[in-house]
Parts: sequence; C-alpha cells; structure tokens
Amino acid sequence: MTGGDHDAVAINMQPYLVKVLPTGLRVASPKDMSWDGACTSSTAVSCTRVMYDRNVSIATAEGLNVVQVEAYDELSVTFVWRPAAGTAPTMRTTLLQGLPYVTVEFMGATPRFATFNDVWLGAAPASLSGSKLKIPCGSGLSWLIYSSAAQTLAISSGAAGVTATGPAAFAGKWRLAAPLHRFALPYGWSRASLDAAGPAFEAALDAHADVYPTGGSVQLGIQAEADSPTGKPQAILQFTFSVATLSGGAAATELLMFSMPHHRAQLLAPSPSGGASTPTVKGVRGNLVALAGNTWTLAYELPAVTWAAPGGLSDTASQVGPLVEQLLGTDVNSNLLGAEVYKVSQQLADMGRIAEIASELSPHNASLPAAAATLRQRVRDNLGAWLAPANPINMGLVYDTKWGGIVSAFPIWINGMNAAAGRNEEDKNNAYWHHLSHYGPFIYAAAVVAKADASWGAANRDAVLALVRDVANPRRAGADPWFPHARHMDWWSGHAWATGLATRLYDGAVKDWGKWQESASSAVAAYYSIALFGSALGDPAINQWGQVLAAIEAGSGRMYWQLTAGGSEAYPSGTFVAADGGLDRPYIGYGDDGKRVPGKVYQAQVRFYTEVGDAVSEPAVLYGLQWTPFLPGASEMLQQGSWVADSYAAVAGTAITSSNAAAWGGFRDAVRAYGDVAGAWSSLMAGVPAGSPNSVDATNTQGLRHSKTSLLYWIATRSMQLASPSPSPSPSPSPSPSPSPSPSPSPSPSPSPSPSPSPSPDPSPSPDPSPSPSPSPSPSPSPSPSPSPSPDPSPSPDPSPSPSPSPSPSASPSPSLPRDSPVPYTPLNPNVGTTAPPGLANFTNNFTNNWDGVLSHAPALPGSFFPFPTNSWWSTWTHVSPYTFKTGEEPVMMHPWRAKALPTRLEVVPPGVQWDAQATYIVPAYDRNLSVSAAEGLASRAVLAGNEMGATFEWRDAAGVAGSMVSHMLQGCPFLTVRFNGLTPLVDLHPASPLVSGLGTSTSATFKVSNNAGMVFKFYFSAPLTLEVTSSRLRALSPFSGVMRLAVLYSPLQPVMAATSAAVTEPLYDANVDIYPTGATAHFGYIPATAAGGAERGVVHIAFSAESMSGAHSGQLMMMSMAHHRTHLLAPAPPSASPPPAIRIDDLRGELQPVMGLDWVLGYDLPSVSWSAPNGIPDAGRRAAVASALLSDVDNWQGRVPAADPYYGSSDLAKLGQMAVIAEELAASAAPADATALTAAAGRLRETLRARLGERLSTNAAIEGSLVYDSTWGGLITFRDASTSTNNYFGNVQYNDHHFHYGYLLYAAAAMGKGDGAWLAEKREALLAVLRDFANPRRDDPWFPLARVMDWWGGHSWAHGFTALADAKNQESTSEAVNGYYAVQLLGSALGDPDLARWGGLLTAIEVSGAQHYWQVTSARSVYPAAFSANKAVGIVWNGKVDYATWFGNNPAQIHGIQYMPFTPMSEVLLRKDWVAESYPVASSQLGDPALHQCWRQVAAMAQAVIDPAAAWAYLTATTDPAAFYGICAAHPKSVQLYWAASRFEPASPSPSPSPSPSPSPSPSPSPSPSPSPSPSSSPSPSPSPSPSPSPSPSPKGNKKSRRLHMSRRLLV
Repeated sequence: MTGGDHDAVAINMQPYLVKVLPTGLRVASPKDMSWDGACTSSTAVSCTRVMYDRNVSIATAEGLNVVQVEAYDELSVTFVWRPAAGTAPTMRTTLLQGLPYVTVEFMGATPRFATFNDVWLGAAPASLSGSKLKIPCGSGLSWLIYSSAAQTLAISSGAAGVTATGPAAFAGKWRLAAPLHRFALPYGWSRASLDAAGPAFEAALDAHADVYPTGGSVQLGIQAEADSPTGKPQAILQFTFSVATLSGGAAATELLMFSMPHHRAQLLAPSPSGGASTPTVKGVRGNLVALAGNTWTLAYELPAVTWAAPGGLSDTASQVGPLVEQLLGTDVNSNLLGAEVYKVSQQLADMGRIAEIASELSPHNASLPAAAATLRQRVRDNLGAWLAPANPINMGLVYDTKWGGIVSAFPIWINGMNAAAGRNEEDKNNAYWHHLSHYGPFIYAAAVVAKADASWGAANRDAVLALVRDVANPRRAGADPWFPHARHMDWWSGHAWATGLATRLYDGAVKDWGKWQESASSAVAAYYSIALFGSALGDPAINQWGQVLAAIEAGSGRMYWQLTAGGSEAYPSGTFVAADGGLDRPYIGYGDDGKRVPGKVYQAQVRFYTEVGDAVSEPAVLYGLQWTPFLPGASEMLQQGSWVADSYAAVAGTAITSSNAAAWGGFRDAVRAYGDVAGAWSSLMAGVPAGSPNSVDATNTQGLRHSKTSLLYWIATRSMQLASPSPSPSPSPSPSPSPSPSPSPSPSPSPSPSPSPSPSPDPSPSPDPSPSPSPSPSPSPSPSPSPSPSPDPSPSPDPSPSPSPSPSPSASPSPSLPRDSPVPYTPLNPNVGTTAPPGLANFTNNFTNNWDGVLSHAPALPGSFFPFPTNSWWSTWTHVSPYTFKTGEEPVMMHPWRAKALPTRLEVVPPGVQWDAQATYIVPAYDRNLSVSAAEGLASRAVLAGNEMGATFEWRDAAGVAGSMVSHMLQGCPFLTVRFNGLTPLVDLHPASPLVSGLGTSTSATFKVSNNAGMVFKFYFSAPLTLEVTSSRLRALSPFSGVMRLAVLYSPLQPVMAATSAAVTEPLYDANVDIYPTGATAHFGYIPATAAGGAERGVVHIAFSAESMSGAHSGQLMMMSMAHHRTHLLAPAPPSASPPPAIRIDDLRGELQPVMGLDWVLGYDLPSVSWSAPNGIPDAGRRAAVASALLSDVDNWQGRVPAADPYYGSSDLAKLGQMAVIAEELAASAAPADATALTAAAGRLRETLRARLGERLSTNAAIEGSLVYDSTWGGLITFRDASTSTNNYFGNVQYNDHHFHYGYLLYAAAAMGKGDGAWLAEKREALLAVLRDFANPRRDDPWFPLARVMDWWGGHSWAHGFTALADAKNQESTSEAVNGYYAVQLLGSALGDPDLARWGGLLTAIEVSGAQHYWQVTSARSVYPAAFSANKAVGIVWNGKVDYATWFGNNPAQIHGIQYMPFTPMSEVLLRKDWVAESYPVASSQLGDPALHQCWRQVAAMAQAVIDPAAAWAYLTATTDPAAFYGICAAHPKSVQLYWAASRFEPASPSPSPSPSPSPSPSPSPSPSPSPSPSPSSSPSPSPSPSPSPSPSPSPKGNKKSRRLHMSRRLLV
C-alpha cells in the first residue's frame, strides 16, 4: 500500500492501530465499533471490529520524509526515518504485536507528539517536565510518554489537537502508552469498572515501562508423550523476546505484553493472569490481557499422521457396494476441467483422495487397485506438467524473481491491469493470496503419488519441496535466498493469513481492515499435507514440520473460526457495552444470533461475509468454507465437540441458491454425518447427481472440489464418537519444556529453488541467487506491487492532468455502513462503479461572469474536497459572492440560525427575529445579528471538513499563533456551538439590539442576558470563566480553551416562541446542553415489504457524531426537527402534539421541534409506480384515441428533432422515450393491425433515440450539448459551455438544474434500454456516469460527489449550483426533480439492479415528500402564514426565502405549472388530489392572458385531469394547434397529454402507488394501503407588528440581480 495517511493501512497490532508513513508514525487507540449498524441489528450480528480513530503522531520537528525497513524477524519489524534520502536516520521504532507501549528512538532530533483533533482536556499548560509525561485529551483518552531522560515538552493545544515538542538534538527513547483504552471497553467491563481500574493499569505500565523489546524469535519443537502433562505428544511454540531498558541499567521487571485468548488457552509459561488490576483492552477476537515475561511457551496437541479415516467404514455391508459403484462407474474418470491453478490443484487432490479410497477398499473389489493406479498416473502426468511446465506462457508454476516465490503462469486469467474487474483467483495467486489453498492440494496430490511410487517421490522431491518452501519454508529469514520463512504464518496470532501483496485499487478491505483468512480448514489441510508428504518420503523432519504447523493452525482455528453456543473467550456470549463518545452502546455477543462460524477474520474486524459462491455471503457457503476440505487426519483436528453438530444445525434447513448447490449441499451432508450417518448418506445420494465426476465441484469460485466418492467415504467413516477438544494445557510447576527435539529447520537434502523435477545443478541453494539457473524455462512476470495508474478520461483538449484521485476499481459500491440503527434495515448497494466516465474529454472549468469585474469560479475549498459538493446547502459559504467578490459573504439558513462565515468572525441571526412575511414572499430579516470572534482578532477561516450533512469551519488568530475558533455547521441545531482553543471569546451585539439585563463582570459557566426587544439568551461554557458583559458585547477576560453554546430561551418577536416563557424552555436547554454535535453522516437502506407491513420502505439514517462539553456526558443530543422529519421519523420518537414540547422555534418553513438522540431514522414508502400509469386506460375508446394521436406524433411532433441544449433537448428525448413506452403498452391490448403499427412506431422512436442519445453521451465537438468531464469541480457539463468558458444553457456550467437536464436524458435512455438490452449493455457505464453526476449513491467515488443536489436534512434537492446568491441555494420545479429521480429508478429497473431501482425510488420519495410539505399548500396542510398560504403553491423555495414567483414569469399558470410538469406515471404519486383541487383554481385564474404561451394552458388542463378527467379530456382532444404541444419547457406531445388524461379515469379505487409518507411510528403499517397524507404542523400567522426588514419587494437584497445571474433556463415564447 502506498499513499498518504488516508491511503495507508492502519495495522492492528493488538491493541494499537498503527500507520507507518514517510512523515512519521501514527498510533491510534482502538475504537470498538461492534455496536454500529454495520455490525449489529436487533436480530443479527454481522461483524465485530475496531477502527482507527483518535490517532496521534510521533515525528520530529525537523521533519521526516523517508521511511525504510531496517530489520525484521519472526515477531518484529524495525523502521528508520530520515529527513531526506541519503541523510542519517533520526528516528527508529521496533514494532511487535501485543505491545502495551510504542517505543521510539530519536537520534539527534527534536521529538514531537501530536494528537489529531483531540484537544487538551481543560486548560493546557505551556509545558510538561519529567521522565513520565501525561497528556489528557478532551476525548477522554490520556497518553503517557515515558522518556529515557527527564526533559521538558512545550505544549500547545488548538482545534487540530495537542502538540508536545521535546528538546532539540535529543538522543534517547520515548515509550508511548494509553493507560486506558476508553473506546474499547473489554468484554464484561463497564465504563465505570474500567475507570476504577485506571490507577492500577497506570501503575502496571509505570512498573514495566523501563523494559522494552528490541526483537523476537520463534522456536518450534515437539514434547514427547512421556514429558507431556496431557500424556500425548505436543507441538511447542516458544517466543523469546530480546529486551533492553530505557534507563540503560539492568531490568527490574520482565517485558509486559498483551496476550490473546489462544495464548492463554495454550500457555505453559508464564502463567496467564487477569483481574481488575491487570491492564485489559477489548481486541477484535476477545479481550487482550497483559502478561509479563521475556519468554512465552505454548503447547498444542500434535496430530497423528494418517491417510485413512480413523475408525474406518461404519457399515461395510451397505456402504461398500454404492461406494465402489460410484468410484468405478464414475469417479475413476475424474480429470481436469481447466488450467487455472486453483482448479487444477483441487482436482488433482481429489483424484488423489479417490486413489487412496480405492486402495483402502481394494479387499472388497478386485478392480480397485487398477483404478487407484489409473488415478495416480493421471495425477502424476498432470503434476509433471505443472511442476516443470514445458510452456509456462500457457500454464504452469514459475519462480517469481521479484518477490521470491512460486506463482502461476496463466496470463489469460490474470487481469491485473483491469482494476474495475477486481481480482480473480489467478490474479490473487500472483499477488501471493491463497497460496496455502492453491498449493496445499498440489502437495497432497504429490504425497499420494510418492506414497505409492518411491522413485517418483525421490525424483520430484525438490520440486514439491519448492512448493513447501513457498507456503511454509522451515528455514529462517536469510537462510534460504529463494523463499521467506513460513510465508503465511503469523506466529503471534497463531494462524496463517490468506492475503499477500495488496493495492488500494483492488483491495479496499485489506486497506481498511488488514490481512484476512476465511478458511482455517484449508490452511490446516495444507500444513497437514506437508506432514503427509514427509511421511510418504520417509522424512521425519518434514513430517514433523507439517504436524507442528497443522497443530498451531488447528488450535487457533478452533478458537477463532468456530463459534460455540455458550460463547468463548474469543467470542463471548451476552450483552456488552461499547463507549461511543459519552454514550454507552449495547451490543450482543458475536455468536448470540445463532451463527456458528465467523466468516472472514481480518486483523481489525471479523465479518460474517464471503465472496465465494454466486450468492454473496450465503450461509451454506460460509459454513462450508470452515468444513472443507474433508481430509482424514486434518479435518478431525477441527471437527470436534458439539461445534460440529451446532454448525450443521445452524444451516440444516437453509436454501442454497448458488449454482454449485450440489457441492455446498454435499459438504453440509458430510457434516450431518457426525450425528446422522444414515440421513446424510441418503441425502447425499439423492442430492448429488450421478454419472458425472464433477458433480461436487465449486471450483468456479475458489477451488473446492470433492468427488461424490470422497464425500460418501467421509459420511461412511463418521461412526466414531466426536472428539472433544483437548483441554488447555495447565501451567506446569516445572520449567518450561525445551523445544528440543525439534523438527529440522531445513528438510534434508536442501530443497532446490526450482519447482522443476529435473535435478538442480546444486542441491543446496546458493547464498547468492543471482548466478543460479532460472527455476523454469522462462521466469514468470512479477506481480505488480503498486496500483495501476489512474485512468485518464482522455481525449482532453486541456493539457492539465486528470482529476487527482485515482478512481476505485470496484464495479459495485460498498454500501454505506453506519453504526447500529434503532430500526433495522438493509443497506442499499447499487451496482454503480467508480471508474472514469467513458468517452468524455477532460476539461478545466474556466467559466467566468463579468459582474463588475471578472470573477473566477475555482473551488474555494482545498483539493481534498474534490469532487466538489457544488449544490450542498452549505457550499454557498465557500463560493464567491457576485456582490462583494468575496467568499462567505452571503448568509445561509441553518434552521434556526442564519449565518455568515466571514474571515474575521462568525456572524449569525438568532432564532426569534421577526421576518418580512408578505403575500408573495417570506424573507427572514438580517438584523439583531450577533458576531462571535476572539479579542485577539481573527484573520482567516477555512473549511476543515465537510460532507453531505454539514461542514466544520476554523478561524485563526490574526497574529498567526496557535489559537483558533471552530464551529461545526449543521442544520437543525438549537444551540450555536463554538469551540475556542487558546483565544479570548468575544461576542458583539447588533447596535439596534443592545443588552439590557445580565450586565456586569462575573465568573461562571453560564450567563443569561436579554436585549431591548425582550429576547432572552443563555450562554453556556464548558468550564467557568470570567466574562465582562456590556450592552454591546460579551468579552472573556482571558484566553479560553473549551466550548461555548448559545441558546435563545425566549423571543416575543415570533408567535411560537412568544407563547412559551424562558422559565419553561430553560430546563430543557440546561438538561441537554452538554452533548453537542461534531458532524453527521447519512446512510441509506430499505426495509423489505414484509417487515415494513406494506410497501417496501426506504430508509435515511442520519448518524450524528457528538462530544461532551464537560466530559460528564449528561443529557442527550438535542436537535430540532422540521415538519417532514416528524412525518417520516421511525426513530427516535417524534415530539408529541399534546402536550406540545417545551421548546418550539419559529422557522422559515414551519416550526421546529426537538428530537433527542444520535441516530435519526426516516422512513419513506418506496413508490410502486413503474413504466405505466398504475390503472392504465380503462376505456377502449380512449386507448384508441391515444394510439391514433401517437401514430400521428411519431411523424409530426416538432420535438422529433431534439433541441441542441441539455434542457429542452433532453426533455424532447424524454418525450420520445415516453411515447415509445406508451406505444408498447397500447400494443399489448390492441388489435393485431394496430399492435403492429404501434410496435413499429416504438421501433422508429428508438431509432431516433439511439442516434440522438449516442451523440450526447460522448464528447463530440459537433454536438454542442454533448458531455465533457469537468476536472475542476468533478461533474459533467456541456461541450459548448466547457469549450467556450461561457454559460449557454441555464447555468449547466455552474451545476444548475443538473437533475432536470440529466434526469430527462436518463429517462430517455431507460426507455431506450427497456426495448434494446444490447444498447443498454453497451452504454451502461456512460449512463451510470450521467447518473453519478446528480444522483451518485457512492461517497467513495473519486469522480463525482455523493447525490450532488440532495439535501438529506432538508428533505429535498437544491437546483442551484456554485453561485453564491443573497438567499443561497434554491429550487423551483419539484416535479422535474421528482421525475429526474424517477428516471434513476427506471434505469435501475432496466439494468436489472434492484438496489439501484430502490435508490432511485428513495430519492423520488424524498423529493415527493419535500414537495408536498414545502411547495404544495392546502387549507389542511401548510407550514406558511395565512397570507402566503392563499397562493396554494410556492414557486421557488430558497435556503433563505420563500417566493411565489418563477425564474421566467409570474402568471399563476406558470408558478403552479412548473410544480406540475412533466406528466408521467410518477406524477400520480406527486400530484395529490387534495392539493390539485385547491391549486388548479389559482393556476387557471389567468389563463386568458394573451401573453401566456398555449402550452401553459395544456399544462393546466393536464392538472385538471387529476380532479376532473372528463373536462380535461374534452379540452385536450379538442386542441389541435401544434403550438399547444411544443414551445415551452418540458413540452408534451398530444399523445402524452391524452395518455395522462385517459389514465385519470376509473377505476375509482385509491391509487395502488403508496404515498412516500410513512406513519411516524416505527411499527410496521398493518396493511399495504397508502399511508396518510403528511400533516406538517401549521405555521402561525405572522406577527401584526413586523420589525424593520429589507426592501419590501418580492426580491429582497440582491434577488432581482440573483435572477439575472441564475440565467432564465426557459425561454419566454
């Protein structure tokens, strides 16, 4: 792995997670995330994991730029850092797993320790002195630095964290430790019990701090029966740690290390300890418990070496006959099915197993010896072709001179340059993945042949031992110049890792969670096969080496890959607690949901997941991976005790959907035999097809091949009692046994470095491999250790490079995995990749506008924000104002605060200030504002972080010192929250709003004041400070490091807030002020229809992160909900209507009410509408009329030649597509002649679509509306805009209206693809690139932002892009937004991707809800004052204004019409009858205006069809003027208009499409009937005494200018 901090792997060293970077060392205390939604629901536990969080860095003040491995051994690795290449090292560390400390040596440099975003708890001192230095942090973590010499550290603490700098030219050592890992509470511990143990833990660290490790070695041996406490021979594994001391003197104690559960189960010495005083931390696989000792000795029961099943057949009479018949009649013909290494090796091993069974059963049938010989000869021939390939270009094993190992040469199957395809097994082999499962079967097959043919064994010994050396070389590092020591074995963890080399392009899970292993049984079988090969050769050293490795692997396999019913030390059973900030998060034991296998075991997580099999994570496959292969002697080491029966029972009745169902079912039958031989036999005989030797073959996934013969044999030999796991060896009072006599560390004679069976010129490997002959006729191409270069979206007329991020190759997104949700749901996982948009030129967006000067629109955020969230609610703060030519100058509404992020201050309008509410607009006043800054002065501000929910701003001190001010800007915060870091808080009041009470100077943590308007404010501080309060300002008297929160307890200026006194609101504010939000993330999923109680329900899970002001974590996170939240909240419970909540705040779009909790789950019933109107056209006469109009439109509608631009042109294309869909629907019920004509019409329409879509989906200089990739912002814009740096298409270049423009385009493409699957497959990636521009489901996409236009908290989209207007973002046409997302749903349906269709449905449902809450106004449902509500519709909703207007005209037909159109089947969900019944009379009130284009009258008539279809039908059928069907935005051909009206008639039953507005109760709806209409809280009328406000015109400050700047996107005709 290469790259920066984000790209680097954080290796779980148990307990610390560590990153080694060129710039220094990063160390994180583990954060247990086993409780979050990615892992735990109310019914299932899918993973347990720790995350890299709250990291600290260790580096030098002079800087580091080069890191190198200096040395390594079996247990440790040593790194050195240099300031630059060629300079002397200035820092060194030796890292081992299990270290309670991280030890760093500085060599004449200035040591520096720094936390990341974790400030000093309380007031930071200027310095610390001593040899033990303690750094307490605001997160609750503390860090200890033990120094080899007393010294003074200079301390600074700011928003970025704490920095501790040591003395210059320091030559000595630091040991870093966290005394309490507060965010990894051990199993069975509480926060309180951990805190109580803190002093004892720290005392233990103090006592052992002087002794540190400098390396470690491993010794292996066998303890004879006579010496063993168990009476059986044992494999001995001994760790010897080399140590030194900080003091340089003799060690007073032994080395302190953490132990894992398998250590404590197998330890002979030292004796495991425990208890409340022993340092303990939760690991991924059980608790880590400290243990003191310089030498550890572990013992494992040594397996016997056997070729046949112990106990033999259970029922010779009834079983031999069918077995022999299957073997001689079918399986003797077993042969290779392919040339891939993972298939060949498994197939050869299976032939070997059949040969062994034939030999064992030879006394029962005279033909069996010949069958065994035939099979061995076939194995011999094929092994020779692989071990000494004649033509390795085609297939075979070759030596890799780059990394030192054996790899498969089968280039056609190696897709290393095709990152999007991911790794296949051949590719993994070349990167040293799965060598145990690939080469172990080869070794077994060779053992079978060598056992029967000693001369073959002798001739091929070195070739096979080369495979042994590749996977399990007994020679230590340096002793064998060709292969590393025991490549896969992690001695400290006690097992092998399957994964090898990795790159972030392929192996994101490895980057995030480290190495993994998912089949302990395959590793045990591989090591056991080494023992068998040694036995076949008569070489006891090789035999014992394999036995010892198999014993160690099996011991950890039973511990970590088997879940027992009552829990185990690795996976305890019960309910436990994890610390999430100040909250306790309960979770259940990993096996408490009934599963008995863990899935994949990573270094930093265990996940019930596999990619093996056709069905991802199919239970039978997950269990099968822990059972297979069924190898006598090896399998009995794992398949012991009650676990076997329990594991079978867990999947006994589950369906198997994999294409290899016979294989996985057969494996399940083999395990069933432990308790039911007869039933297993019968099931296998019936379930596995007869007649083919390949019936039990799963080699299309990873190489799992067993013949029916081998499984029948396994079942027949299960009559013996299940073995119980050997008891853990008890600590012996006698000295630890010596690992002698040990297996020879190098099998003799020395293996040849060549896998070829031909004799090597020198049987002993040369110490210098360079002159040795190539191990094969031609060396294998070395696997590339580094990621492929980023794809370049060329051709590009722009010489600048492609976007900096390297696109992820995965073709399918990883679903957003949140923490535990209070409502279970399934994460959405649309199959949308992250590759470069195909066929598009790459342009820099140089668009400028002349607004009193040339203004550049380059992003104001750092490059880490690419791709840029252009339409996010908060991005206005980062864009340049066209009025002041500065950033952050325009206010943004945060509900309830309205803020400007100015360079010198945070300026806010508090809630409770009266607005200017008129009949045609509502504008919140920008007065009575206050400013938060620092007495030292602030000079700059920057965005530290940002995502789909909000942004974090940091202001810096004018003098350039370390002080800073930070605010997390989220919507819905009742408090204004600011963190000061070493600055003096200063709050200035608006001159017109002086304070009149609370004046004076006092010391406290809270201050309550009121202004001349009667507004009551309360300031809360995280620690007491002295504050001077005057009428115009509040000023602290000294610098402060901590949090300030401000609430408005009461305001008489707004009716809702005036109705509740400060005495009522204050207690609720006081109770919940302590927990403040630091960010939020949106996650997405769905609840199946059965669980939802009706329609499938989409889920938006908003997960807040929070911290405690005081550290006491009292109260809850309180956020304010809008009306749509209260309609859709499944959890937490929405506020009650009676009695009303104590805190209610007037807001621009209805009152805000409090909701408590860190996790909000919103449910939206997914619309069931698909391609056609749900009720169709019931009347045959109307169907005929629509068909007649459509056949005419195909030849005559003006839009047949689409307009050139991305709006009108895409709309025209969408209507062509809609006509094609209608034609097919009508053809299905038409008379044959009519059906033929309609089908032909659909075909002609699609011919037009094929040509017109194709020319737009790739960059084409001749097509001005064709698309290019914008490498400045990360999105798609039109060629004309990009190539001329001008705005030609309604702000497309500024990211205005992309969901309209590209939504129409996607609808046309979906309709095209519905009838032409080949075209859809060809254009899939191009279409998904269009989708990713505005509706991307992936936040990890390096080319496009997540769901560009959606405001997840606001509950709707923003159409406006990167211009900073006076009222910030806005959206006009909700109906076009809805239909843009409807197109996403339809494209998902056409592609056969149900999760993509759900994603589109979720976006659609959210937009529908937003429209029905905030754009559609009825007498029963309105969030607006009465005067404005009389309009019955909102024309434009701004972030900071509500407007009854449009960008292109103010006729009610236009204002309402733009909320109606386009008319599609989804409009049935959007246009509710109750709203249209009140809206249509207003919309139609000025239809007689001669300036109104005829098309707007048609739009009104189509709306009328919702409430009076007969009148609308009559009007539309009578209209013949072509101008009625083309000429405005989203024009509709006559056939489409008639289709809509005709489909509004009977049947009169409620529409089957569900409303996207679920009941607020988390309980499922009892029936699939539509949910009730949303009932947002009514907004009171405005106060009769408005306060002074901006200009009373409908376009307050700057808005008339704003309209010109936005550009009219619809021409007035």
